[in-house]
Amino acid sequence: PGVINCGNAAFTQMNYKFEATSPELSLRLTWETPEEDYLKMGVISGCIPDGVCIGDATCSTDEEMTLDLDNLIVGHEYVVYVDGCNNYEIDFELEITPGAAADFDAIVDISALGCEFGFKSGSSGLQSAQKDSHICPYQGIVIDFEFQDEDAQAYFNDAEAIWHFTVDGPQSFEFDYNHLNDIVFSVDLPGAYVVCLTSVDLTCVSYDLNICTEFEAIDNSVDYGVYEICEHDLNENNWVPDNEWLGDPISEQGNYNFEYFDNCGCYFTQSIEIIELKEEQAFLEIELCPDDYPYEFLDDFEFDYESDNIEEELVVYRGSEQKDYQNNRCDSLIYLTLINEDAGNRCSSCTLPISLEKSKIIYCIPFDNEAIDVSGKDNIVNAIGIDFDDNGSSNNVLWDALFDGDLDYVELPHSSDLNTSVFSINFQFVKDERFENGTVETLISKGDTNEDNLRYSINLEKVNESLFNLKGNFFGAANQYELGIDALQNNVWYDIVYVVGTDSISLYLNGYLENSIPIDENLRGNTDDLMLGTQFTDGVRSQFYNGRMNDFKYWKQKLSGQDVLFLHFPEKEFEVRQDYFLSCCEQTVIGDITIDKNNPLDTLVIPQASPTGYDSLYIYGFIQNDPKPAVDEAMVPEDVIVSYQQLCQEFCEAAVEWNVSPKEIFADNCNALTFSQSHTSPVVLDENVSFVEVTYTATDDCGQSNSFSFNLELECLPSEAEEIPEENVYRVEADDSCVDNETNAICKFSDIKLFPGYLDELSQDFQAYNADSNFDIVLSVNGANRQINVSDIDSGLEIPELKEEGTYNICIVSVSNECTTMASDFCATITIRSGITVDYGTIVACPENVEEVLPTEISEDFKTLII
Repeated sequence: PGVINCGNAAFTQMNYKFEATSPELSLRLTWETPEEDYLKMGVISGCIPDGVCIGDATCSTDEEMTLDLDNLIVGHEYVVYVDGCNNYEIDFELEITPGAAADFDAIVDISALGCEFGFKSGSSGLQSAQKDSHICPYQGIVIDFEFQDEDAQAYFNDAEAIWHFTVDGPQSFEFDYNHLNDIVFSVDLPGAYVVCLTSVDLTCVSYDLNICTEFEAIDNSVDYGVYEICEHDLNENNWVPDNEWLGDPISEQGNYNFEYFDNCGCYFTQSIEIIELKEEQAFLEIELCPDDYPYEFLDDFEFDYESDNIEEELVVYRGSEQKDYQNNRCDSLIYLTLINEDAGNRCSSCTLPISLEKSKIIYCIPFDNEAIDVSGKDNIVNAIGIDFDDNGSSNNVLWDALFDGDLDYVELPHSSDLNTSVFSINFQFVKDERFENGTVETLISKGDTNEDNLRYSINLEKVNESLFNLKGNFFGAANQYELGIDALQNNVWYDIVYVVGTDSISLYLNGYLENSIPIDENLRGNTDDLMLGTQFTDGVRSQFYNGRMNDFKYWKQKLSGQDVLFLHFPEKEFEVRQDYFLSCCEQTVIGDITIDKNNPLDTLVIPQASPTGYDSLYIYGFIQNDPKPAVDEAMVPEDVIVSYQQLCQEFCEAAVEWNVSPKEIFADNCNALTFSQSHTSPVVLDENVSFVEVTYTATDDCGQSNSFSFNLELECLPSEAEEIPEENVYRVEADDSCVDNETNAICKFSDIKLFPGYLDELSQDFQAYNADSNFDIVLSVNGANRQINVSDIDSGLEIPELKEEGTYNICIVSVSNECTTMASDFCATITIRSGITVDYGTIVACPENVEEVLPTEISEDFKTLII
């Protein structure tokens, strides 16, 4: 084929086309030809007009020409041409030697490409936000190739070959293509895939490649499933499941299905089923006493007292037991009737702290010589077998109930008030009798142990004859929760409060919180009666309590820690704590009491000022309310660094001074600061302690502190004096022709020079001093000393004594720099003798040939003299 000639004119080319199996190639061209004929050769990447010159050898008449290449692309086709440099016919031989076979590496990596557009309008006619690029089933997938370089890309994109591919994933298959630019394939199923270029069959050679990439075919169809939606949410006519929903807003119950095609032509659907939750309706009657007003219902409705019953139709937001898909309650409709009871008949009450006078108490049984409810609810209480003890009191205050452990119990008939999700129980007890019916006795329970409806039980468990454990067990639909106190003592009265909420259960002992545990569900309800002193097991009462109990109370609300405290210590309800937030330099005055940092706590007692006749106690406290001293960071000094230049090896030290006024750097709202500092100026630093951190501290009247720091640093600069070598010597240079090889004697009047230097420690080779060395050397010549400086003898040192015949002992006595002097014991003997006579005989020569016949041994000076 026709190819370019690497920029030269072509005459009659001979071309050879080949496929590279190695990056390396050697060509050797030989020929026999007249002297005026010569050849040229080269390697071209392709035929006209696309061929590019890879390498060439210019015209030569050497009858041998070579060309070595190392930049061929494996698998690429090339053309070798041989051409004459004139019009003569020349016979030649061309040896082509490829390098070692190499792998096909023109393709580095592959990737699968899909569509880069977002969703377009579908059957709903809506537009969505753009999505990331994606690949979907049934749509064309293009393979993108990363080549070793642009030349490889340009060639193999159009090269004739068979490219073999495999696809593995939810479906697997193989396919082949003849041109890389034509490759398009598709998959039918969504999922993760791996596509591999496994091998290629080129014109001459096949290669295993196994270059792979991963991709995912995505089906954007979404089935939202079943959604339960509250009626009021659908009535708003704008409900959608999420921001990705492309359909119209949903306003009624039913099944919805929408079909779409995105800009890549990918088909997908969105579907959902809607179930409408209707509003619940409830009819509710509540009996109230005059003291219950103002009455708050569901935290959203408040009613004042009226002589007649109150009837209201209430829409309660999120008040239904029905919950939607987000676990939000639906609205409910309540027909509420408030029935006003006779204050003189059923509206009696039990003694409670002022804070609990309007609480939602259900039972209040003081066991004052009888077991009746005096909460005002007129609940029925059935006491079986229990006795009462007045403990020597003349009124009802000290009465308590006696449970003898032999079929004694109190039964409180079930009502809906006993199944609320939140409630509180308060009672006092003393275990003053032994365990008669086993090691477990029940104080309070609701439900049956073996019928899976037990709501809670509060038991005593025997440890020994003087100790027992209190254990409360509470049951939800899925879990059991235990909360109690260990190692309680016999014959000691205990005041117990259990508070059950929607997320925790708390236990209080004698007015203070003992422990609290989390719960994640409401307790299960039942229709069993509430029992004091026994528990049902398979419908049979058991675990009868043997001991005393007093003041049982039950609320369908959570009591706060303060409520529990006031139940046990009514007088504490009238302790008032008042804290004053003051700075260190402020004070407040209440009567004759001053509260400040010096008197942070004081009390004021007003006798019998509380509503119940207790003394009112006011506790006043000081709380510090000012910041610590402030630091003006812009005024903090920078680090102080000083330098010391060592002349020789002397000790490095220097004094560092500074001037800082802490009053200009610290600020405080009371302007009463005490200052301290870690170091005072000056500070001496040395090579052992070269760094110090200086800290200034300011403290206000309240003891609050703040500080700032800066650093002092000494920089020791090493001596610039050059170190003296260990072995100082000198070298003698003289005209070799004037040296006696047997005695090493040197001819008188020879050009003799000494070059001082030293021996390398490792090689022991002679080394001259540096050109900028400034050593002073003391030389001894036959005992007579003289001093020289190295910088003055760049061209060698001449010794005047060596001009005369004799023997000279020349020693290096010492070598000095600016800091020290090093002694030396290097000596050498130099012998100078007069000239010797050499008879070269008679030489006969014509004048013009004298120089040619002179002996070669004579010196140049002598030769010049003769001529």
